[in-house]
Amino acid sequence: MLTALSLSAMAASMASAGLVTVWIVLIAIVVGIFSAIAPLGPVTVLVIQRALEGDPVGALKIGVGRVPAEVMYCALATFGIVALLEQVPGARLAIEIVGTLVFLAVGIWLVVQRPKQPAIVDGPEDGADPREEPTRRQWGYATGFTISILNPTLILAWSAGVAIALSMAEFEPTQLHKLVFPLALGVGIALGYMILVGVLKRFGARLEQKFVRLAIQSMGVVFVVLSVWNGLALVGLS
Repeated sequence: MLTALSLSAMAASMASAGLVTVWIVLIAIVVGIFSAIAPLGPVTVLVIQRALEGDPVGALKIGVGRVPAEVMYCALATFGIVALLEQVPGARLAIEIVGTLVFLAVGIWLVVQRPKQPAIVDGPEDGADPREEPTRRQWGYATGFTISILNPTLILAWSAGVAIALSMAEFEPTQLHKLVFPLALGVGIALGYMILVGVLKRFGARLEQKFVRLAIQSMGVVFVVLSVWNGLALVGLS
């Protein structure tokens, strides 16, 4: 009798734990989709720009390139690496400086770059060598990954987000939860960019290209201003 009750209790516990894991995965996917679409960070702005220039495949590759770096930084945050960084003098300052420089560089690039052919198409541009198109698009993965991996402030952002969520939920995650959350987050980010690029591919051609160009440049200006402001704050001048 006791054995049967023990097995029943164990089964109920495992079912409950499995349900919690499923919820964590679903929440992480939703968060990933939201983080890809809503906050206009450097990678998302580049995805929008590339899609509106007529290269949805290249745009998606930039977004997907962000996934490994984001998953890595989120995993470091969920496993508490930030607590170790706090023990290293100047670590947080160095991270914030690098993140500021990344935003500044992307902002300047968005402001000064030359606009490309705006048509939304699936193939290469007219007159272009079809063999060159795959090579150009291959840089998308590297672009998304490089910008994200060079922005270590993501680890601080995810650490703060995870801490707030756990505090509000009064939940103590297991090692499995700490592992599946970043992985599911990566899936969500990829899905988010698929949705974003799909929408831009369908409706982007209806936008006035002067407006699109102005919007992209405005985002670049915002990145530059925020970077300068944050830089002044880091040196104590604001």
